Amino acid sequence: MPLLNYTTGISAEKTLAEIQKKLAAAGCKGVMVAYSPDRSPEALIFSMPTEYGERSFRLPANPEAVHATLKLQQKRGKVPARLATREQATRVAWRITKDWLEAQLAILESGMVSLDEVFFAYMLDSKSRPAYQVYREQQAQLTGPGK
Repeated sequence: MPLLNYTTGISAEKTLAEIQKKLAAAGCKGVMVAYSPDRSPEALIFSMPTEYGERSFRLPANPEAVHATLKLQQKRGKVPARLATREQATRVAWRITKDWLEAQLAILESGMVSLDEVFFAYMLDSKSRPAYQVYREQQAQLTGPGK
């Protein structure tokens, strides 16, 4: 089965605007787009009120991983070559991120989880590092590299 949203023609910029609108509706206090050196959007950084005060989150997209997947699926005959480009990967990465965010916001709205619970991996610490990165660094220190 091909990757979710692999045929999208919706620009990353339009998807980012849709995501920002959803975050605003969910109570977001501010949002910023971070760009990669090639000037493509790589993350949304936003702040939201939580039970413990306002917290910042960094929600990334990973077009490089999507591009690798699209190229692999092209080789396997699942995706046409015209859709296995870097530009398409950026569009697809952001559409997947938007779909994920919509699902998380629905779970949050239902009361099944708290905001910091659902977005914990993306919560930024005082040094602007995502919680997941801090966790990985601590695990590497505990177990050593490659374990």
